[in-house]
Amino acid sequence: MRRTLILIAALLLFLYVVALTSCTTLSRHTAAPYDRDASAALQIERAAADWCAEREYPGGKPTLPFRFDGCSWWPDGDYRDCCQTHDYAYWCGGAPAARAAADEELRACVADQRGAVYGRLMWLGVRVGGHPVVPLYFRWGYGHEYAGSYPEAEANAAPQP
Repeated sequence: MRRTLILIAALLLFLYVVALTSCTTLSRHTAAPYDRDASAALQIERAAADWCAEREYPGGKPTLPFRFDGCSWWPDGDYRDCCQTHDYAYWCGGAPAARAAADEELRACVADQRGAVYGRLMWLGVRVGGHPVVPLYFRWGYGHEYAGSYPEAEANAAPQP
């Protein structure tokens, strides 16, 4: 009985957190130094825009500002640069294959820093929590208004050889 109550409480807490952050955008950077240094914030925003433009806006040109919170819902560590690059891809969005590639790059980068198990755990977290149907501020394509899916044209496109 006690175990059931704990599971119910954990589920309710999770749903509460999701409800608080759902369908919202992160209104400001919450990771240092971007949270308090306007020059550094502008630099990371430009880096995200450049990253997306170099890939010819696979999800369309983002309409919402880039914001960085470190490794979303995960402790920041010596792998935070991995999360930053991953966030560029998530902000930009695009086809399911692009998301899979970004998640695999994150897994490999984190594994290089912290080991295979840690990389795999982080990969699992982003595969579940970063899906575009999940209405969180760090979902795939968070640089665009919430649509609850991959971009229509991208989702139905045949994979390129």
